[in-house]
Amino acid sequence: NSTQQFANRDNVLGHFQFQEGNVRCSLSISTLLILPVLSTPNVVSAQVISLDPSYTVSLFASGLNLPDNMIYRPATGDFLIAQQELGQIARVDLVTGQVTVFASLPPAYQGYWMAAMAVNSKGEVYLPLYTTSGPVLRFDAQGNFIGSFLVSAFPTAAAFDASDNFYVALGANDNAGNTIYKFSSGTYTSPTMFASGFGGVLALAFNNAGQLFTVDYITGNVYQVTPGGTTASDHTVWASGIVRPDSLAIDPVDQSLFVGQYEAGVVYRITSPGNSSSFATGFFTFQGNVVDSVEGIALDSVGNVYLADKNVGAVWKFTSLAVAPLQILPNHGGNAGIVTVRVTGQGLENGATVTLMGSGNSITGTHTTLLNPGILAATFDLTNAVPGICDLMVKNPDGTSVGLPGAFTVDSGGESDNWVDI
Repeated sequence: NSTQQFANRDNVLGHFQFQEGNVRCSLSISTLLILPVLSTPNVVSAQVISLDPSYTVSLFASGLNLPDNMIYRPATGDFLIAQQELGQIARVDLVTGQVTVFASLPPAYQGYWMAAMAVNSKGEVYLPLYTTSGPVLRFDAQGNFIGSFLVSAFPTAAAFDASDNFYVALGANDNAGNTIYKFSSGTYTSPTMFASGFGGVLALAFNNAGQLFTVDYITGNVYQVTPGGTTASDHTVWASGIVRPDSLAIDPVDQSLFVGQYEAGVVYRITSPGNSSSFATGFFTFQGNVVDSVEGIALDSVGNVYLADKNVGAVWKFTSLAVAPLQILPNHGGNAGIVTVRVTGQGLENGATVTLMGSGNSITGTHTTLLNPGILAATFDLTNAVPGICDLMVKNPDGTSVGLPGAFTVDSGGESDNWVDI
C-alpha cells in the first residue's frame, strides 16, 4: 500500500518510484502525453490567479525542476528551493529571481526524496531525506555539506524554533508522520517527544510568538500544536476539510497561515481558528486533475507570498497591495557606529516605527521624524550588528505597514559618512 501511495504522488510526471528498506527504485515512463511536461520546464501557466483582492500575482522565477520545499532567508535576500529530480537545492535571488545552485546531495544520497527543509539562525540548512531512518543532511550557510545524523523513522516535516531547537515529524511510512520530536540546539541524538496524535504531518512552521503549527495530510486539519499533546483533540484546529494539505507558511506581518492543498490546486489563507478563505488557484492541471501542485510556500519579511508551481517549474509572487514602494538612502552602513537614513514612499505617517530586519536582532530606528509627507528620517545604531542584508519595515501608528525586502546592507566595520542635501 505504501508503495502505491508513493507512486500516486508522482504519476503525473510519468516517474514511478517505490522503496523497500534502503533500496529505492524508479521507472520513467516516456509517452507523447506526458513528455511535454517533463521536457518543457520553462513553460508556465497563464491561469494562476489571486483570489484575494489585496494581492496581485506575477511570475517570479522559472526553469526550476520540480520545485518543492521552499524557505526564505532574510540575511542573504534569497529563497532556497528543493529540486527533487536533480537532487539539488536551488538558490533564487529575491530581487532578480535568478536561479543558481546552492547545494547538491552528496553522491551517496542522490535519488532520495528530500522530505523537508529547515534553516537555523546560523544559516545552516537541515535536509531530512525520506527513508526509513533519514538521515538528516546538514549544510552550512554557503551550501557546503557538513554532516548528517539518523532519526528513528521516516521524516516528513521539519522546522527550527527561535532558540535553534530542531523539530522533525517522524512516521512509519509515506504520509504518516504522526509524532513530532525535538532535538535540543546543537544535538543530533536522544530527541524528546514534543507532540503526537496526528494522522500524517507534512509541514511544520513557527509563528513569531513561538507557537508551532502543522498540517495533517490524512485528516485534512490544520493544527496549532499543544506541546506534550498526545491525541488529536489535545491540539487546536484552525481549519478542517482541506483535501490532503501538504505545505504551510506563516505571514511574518499578520501571522496568518498559508496552506497548500495537494489536490484541486488551491492555496488557502487562515487568519484565525475557523476563518479561512481561498487565496490562489490556477496551478498546473493534468486532464483536469491537480497533483503535487503547490508544495513550496514562503513569505518574505514584509508579507509578499511566493508559491512554487511544482509541475511547471515556476514560482509565482503574490504582492501585497499594502506594500507600497519604498526607498532608503543611504542603503548601507558599517557596524562600527550609527547611521541616519531617509525613507521615502507612499503612506508614511507621523509617529511611524522604522525597523531593519536581518539575520541578527531587529534594529529599530530612533529619532524618527516625518520631514514631509512621504519622507521619514531615522537613526539606526548599528554597533556590533550582524553584517548582511536587511529588510526594511515601516509600521504606522494605525497598524498599517509597508516594507522593502533586501533594502539595507550592514557592512563590517566602516566609519561615519557625513552628507548634506537640499
